[in-house]
This record gives sequence, C-alpha cells and structure tokens, in this order.
Amino acid sequence: MKPRSCPGVTAPWWKNGVVYQIYPRSFRDTDGDGVGDIPGVEAGLCTLVRVYESANRVTPLRPMTLAADPAFTTDAFCPHCHLLVDRDVVGGWPPLPRRCPHCRLLIGAGRGRSAPSGEPGAKGAAAGVFSRRAKRDASAPVASPERVLEAILAVAEEAGERPERLLMVDYQQLAMGRPDLPSLSDVFAAFGGWKTARRRAAEALAARATG
Repeated sequence: MKPRSCPGVTAPWWKNGVVYQIYPRSFRDTDGDGVGDIPGVEAGLCTLVRVYESANRVTPLRPMTLAADPAFTTDAFCPHCHLLVDRDVVGGWPPLPRRCPHCRLLIGAGRGRSAPSGEPGAKGAAAGVFSRRAKRDASAPVASPERVLEAILAVAEEAGERPERLLMVDYQQLAMGRPDLPSLSDVFAAFGGWKTARRRAAEALAARATG
C-alpha cells in the first residue's frame, strides 16, 4: 500500500531497501475501540514514508489470523443444528468437546461454526432432530396448551413472522435461553406436533382479531 502523494517525499519509494511491515490491529486506532484499523493505517502512511523513505507492507488479515487474535471474538454455532450456542468466543470453539444444548449432539473440539449454515435444507434437518427428541421426551405436559399457544404467538411476534410460518428451529433458539417459554417437549405433549401447534396459535390469533 502506497499513498499517491506525500509532502516531502521526492525519491521513488522502491529505490531504498527498508520495508516496514504494518499489522493493522496494533498500528493505530481511529474509532476508539482499542483495536487498530485500516483508516489508522491510511492516516499513518505518509509519516512512515517520510521517516523510512521505503515501502510498506500490510500484514494480511485472514480469518484464521483474526480468530487467533484475543481482540477478535465471534458467535459460536452448533455444526449439527446450526443454532447459536455461545457468544464472544475466541479462537477454535469449543476448546474441549461439548454437547449442544439444543440438539444434544456432541460438538468436537474446534468444530463449532462462526455462522449458521446457509445451505438449503439445513434448518429442515435440524427440525427433524428436534422433532425426534421432543417426541421421545414428551409425556404429561408441564405447560398448558394455552400457555404453549401464547408462547408461540410471542416468539412469532418477536421474530416478525406469522404464527403459521414460524419455524421450529427459531422457536427452539429462544426457548433454550428463556425459562418462561415452554420447551418443544411441552409443545409436542400438548399438540402432538409442531405444525399442529403453530396452526392452532394462528387460529387463536385470528379468533382474537374477529372477536
């Protein structure tokens, strides 16, 4: 990276042998977050050229470099069900094998994802895992059918989705971190399945609108 024009620089930059390498994250911080940035590099280029009369090389910032940097954190998603498991993790996650709280499948060390899968069918596959587990665990419902319907309506409103189109995986993502929401096992115990439950929630909402 070389500025097009810097006051006080007359000799061509390539005729001197000193090359100054810049690591942007530790060079200059311009937005006050404690981490160097590209605008900081650009702001300091002319000073470097005047002092060194040389070329400057910027260290490439690859994803692996960023993940190993303590200043760089990401969210952690399960590679099986693609739901969020942890936030603000550093480096390879998990450091040790860990069981996903959503699908209960084991996540190998360093096998977590920094973003959910965008592949077609990923959410459908996860829904299949949740359905099998919910059917297995369903017994006498802990939550009443009315409470289940209210929970589905609340999550649909929060997600900006119509109740009849709310995905099971989106409900599960919130239900795991919200003790006030019935589990999928309760949903299945009350209505026998997710599609029936969300259809009944949509009917309840329509009845309120017309009542």
